[in-house]
Amino acid sequence: MTDQLNEQIEISKNCNNELLTNLQYQNKIMKDTISIAAFNSFPMKMQQMILDDYITNSKDQKISQFLTNVNGLLLYMLNLEPKDQNFIHFFSKENDNQQLLTKIEEDKTDLILTLDAIALLITKNSFDSDDFINIITKIKSVIFKIQYPSETFQKINAFIDNMNEKSKKDCININFSISVCITEQNNILQGNKNIIEAVVESPINIIDNYCFRSCSKLERVTLPDSINMIGYSAFEDCTSLKSINLPSSLIIIQSDAFKSCSELAEIKIPFSVKELGERCFKKCSKLKVVSLPASLKTISSSLFEDCCSLESIEIPSTIETIQKRAFADCPLDFIEIPYSVVDIQSEAFTNCTYLKQIYFRETSKVKNIGDNAFSRCIRLTSVEIPFSVDYIGDYCFGSCYNLYYAIVPPDLRMGYGAFTDRVTCFTK
Repeated sequence: MTDQLNEQIEISKNCNNELLTNLQYQNKIMKDTISIAAFNSFPMKMQQMILDDYITNSKDQKISQFLTNVNGLLLYMLNLEPKDQNFIHFFSKENDNQQLLTKIEEDKTDLILTLDAIALLITKNSFDSDDFINIITKIKSVIFKIQYPSETFQKINAFIDNMNEKSKKDCININFSISVCITEQNNILQGNKNIIEAVVESPINIIDNYCFRSCSKLERVTLPDSINMIGYSAFEDCTSLKSINLPSSLIIIQSDAFKSCSELAEIKIPFSVKELGERCFKKCSKLKVVSLPASLKTISSSLFEDCCSLESIEIPSTIETIQKRAFADCPLDFIEIPYSVVDIQSEAFTNCTYLKQIYFRETSKVKNIGDNAFSRCIRLTSVEIPFSVDYIGDYCFGSCYNLYYAIVPPDLRMGYGAFTDRVTCFTK
């Protein structure tokens, strides 16, 4: 069936309107199985004919209404541009090879206006036309694909801002957004409320400080292989960010880069990364899966603090220092400290209230465990401190109310209140 569909698609690209009509009305295979990707490959006239047929035959009111609205836009654009070009695309966040009607029925389809389509509409002053505005506001979700920096970006961004204001006054539900292709370095989009996707092009090698900070609608970012640094707070407070690729060229991710990205559930950090700045993933409340590379030597301060979905993590055997509050307020239930770690700083694991077990290797090199390092880990029942440790700080295991037994080295120096009074210490 797929082979037959592909054959019809290839034919359709080269045939006249009469044959297109015959294909559309006679070919049941194409009508029943056309994918989003296949639809996007057709020229505009063919797209309009397909929608006409779907509207005529659809029994689903939601599908029919959505396609009727898009068809109105196609007819408007065909009137502006007699040439049969490819100006609109459908987009699904999940899979553009799935069936078009299925994605529309599931309410998971956006309409994309390409750069050429936007240029045409600007040339014809459509964005100042009531007819065009009436048509486009009927469509559920529209993404404008634009390069940045450009005058087009400024115009469309202003248009969407104006439409958002109008929709609030008129109680209209619209969802207009921008997919931006960034072609030059040293451009800051901080605080933009309209960008849903960003594609950064080579040879850009740095994501500037604060570049996308507080871009609250930004969901998807694609970085090129030329990127070697992500700057301070580059994506901080991007509260909709769900997907970003980190290329193998990346060396440094600076402080607060992804802080408070509350929808980010997974991040894979490439082996090339040598430095993760402080608070880099702090308050990423949905972060569950993190892959730390063996190229790191330090887990920086507050790196994963308050990542309230992070239940497990593997610390690489190259790490020498776990800095203060690195995993504070995380729901970790088990932690293995690799033999390479020398220093666990203050409050590194404080308030990990689900932590039940801490495992130190026999060959551990840990010398110092700082103040409050494991304080308020209320599910800990026992702990064994390795021979290598010289000192544990004040309240190191303070407020660990279920901790009753500790095995410690004979010469261990302990700060004030290192253990609660209920803990019985045994020497090795």
